[in-house]
Amino acid sequence: MKQPSKFLKQRARMTLLGKYFPSVCVVFAASLISLILTYLLDISGFSPLGDPMRQLSFWLMSAVILLLDAVLSIGLTRYFFQMTLGQPFVFRDLFYGFTNNADRFIIAAALRYGLLALGWVPAGIWYFRMPVLLEATAMQVLLLLVLILLAVLLNLPVLLFYGLSFYILLEQPDCSPLESMRVSRQLMVGQKGRLFSLYISFLGYGLLELGTMGVGKLWIRPYVETILIQFYLDVKQ
Repeated sequence: MKQPSKFLKQRARMTLLGKYFPSVCVVFAASLISLILTYLLDISGFSPLGDPMRQLSFWLMSAVILLLDAVLSIGLTRYFFQMTLGQPFVFRDLFYGFTNNADRFIIAAALRYGLLALGWVPAGIWYFRMPVLLEATAMQVLLLLVLILLAVLLNLPVLLFYGLSFYILLEQPDCSPLESMRVSRQLMVGQKGRLFSLYISFLGYGLLELGTMGVGKLWIRPYVETILIQFYLDVKQ
């Protein structure tokens, strides 16, 4: 049954009713761990500038941290997935991706990030060929902005086609990362417009999060996560 977005959001609010405090706490813990990982990169001494070896080390370490953060995010999704299904949800669900066939989630995250990275190749190449932004011409900056917009447009199909793959992995422990992507494509037939509309409706929350220097994420993330889970359950039916 195709439920309207308004209904999905109402169901999400009902799910979180009386559970917002533990939800905020688990999002805070995930955010704190992400900050620590970023801090470790900052103090590592590696840099995207300088000699090639330091640059290579920086990007390799960045990729590892990105994957760790993605697996942590899957654990956060697991927490709200359990909550939405009316099953026991506990703080240790945050580390579910590391303790239950971690290779599945790491590979799934790597595949998704790999597809998303392809869209950013033109913008990345141009950015590294440009002079420092303060020294760049208006035309060079404009071209960079156009390439960034192109990257967003190229990444949109990835998010729409494979947006359900992590939920499939969580619900089906025997499912492989590639199989979860195939099933996601099947489930999203005729549903991509609905998911796109949901993404658009989240833009205001994103601006609110930016306006609060990220603090708003503690309250926004539980709501958005629960809405997307409601969408997955609706599509699956």
